[in-house]
Formats: sequence, C-alpha cells, structure tokens
Amino acid sequence: MSNDWMKRLRYAVIDLETTRKDLDGEILEIGLILARMSDLEVVERWKTKVKPTRLVDAQGEALQVNGYNDRDWADAPSLREAMVQFGAKTKSATFVSYNAPFDVGYSERAFKEVNVADESDDGYVCLLKLAKLFIPGDRIENYKLATVCRYLGIPPEDIVHRAANGAELAYRILKIFHSYGPDPLSDLIS
Repeated sequence: MSNDWMKRLRYAVIDLETTRKDLDGEILEIGLILARMSDLEVVERWKTKVKPTRLVDAQGEALQVNGYNDRDWADAPSLREAMVQFGAKTKSATFVSYNAPFDVGYSERAFKEVNVADESDDGYVCLLKLAKLFIPGDRIENYKLATVCRYLGIPPEDIVHRAANGAELAYRILKIFHSYGPDPLSDLIS
C-alpha cells in the first residue's frame, strides 16, 4: 500500500508581525514555511509585507520593533491580496507557530475581515506549549523565543521581529521537537 497521501499532509509554520502586541492590530508581515508532516522536508518558503490601513490604532513600540516604515511598505499588497495568497498556500495544512494563539488568532481574524476562505486544517501546534512540556522550568530562565532557541542550540535571528526569520526559528524548533517522536506532537494539536 502506497503512503503518498502522507506526503500531501503539511505543516504551515508561520510567524506574523503586527501593529499591536494584542489582537486588536493589523498584520504587517507574514512568514511561512510549508513542510511535509512525514519528514519535515520544506516544500516552500514564502513571505510578504502587508500594507496597514489603520496606523492611527498602531502601538508605536510595535511598529518600531517590527521595523515598519512607509518606504519599505510602499509596494506591499493589501491585506486581502496577502490573505488570498496565504490561504491558497495553507490549504489543508496544520498551522505551527511559536505563540500559536496569537498568530493563528490574527490570521483567522484577517481571513474573516477580508472575506477570504480559510481552508487550513482546524488544529494547530503551539511550540511554546511544547517548550513548556519538553524543557523543565528549572533549566531555563523563561520561555521567550530567543531563550528557547539558545537552550536548544539554535542560532539567533539576524534581524529580530521579521516574520520570515521567526518562521525559520519556529521551523527549527519544530524539527528538534519532532525528533523526540511523533506522539508528543499528535497529542498537542489543539
């Protein structure tokens, strides 16, 4: 019996950068790595900036940390254009993110806001939740992304708070946790 169907199951490892630290802002940038579930081989890497429309509601600190400036975002696609592409790429995939409730929450809201179908799998994998399961609290000072990466021996981002870099770190964490065996991941898909 062929298991080609397993090669079609994919993780969509994502990171989003936003105009606020809460769920009331806009997406500024999307980083995505599509990987086969069976062996975590990367199928595609994709990133896009997203043109914000409500900068008046943005948190200045969030814009600064995420490197927002008018020049770099001048030719960025609209949220609708970005979500059409994102939705097509993540169809039937299971989202994976370091802080999945934040990233998945933003993406779900964005799909609804621009009336684009979200055809991803209903579940997600939260790597922060897995980090707290796999790394004892007495061995790590906190569970921030940079701290967990340092603990796991993953080099830091060249530039922090860039979606493509965050997705890459999340993918590397996923690979390490995946090496622990399939049971922990299957049990923690929310």
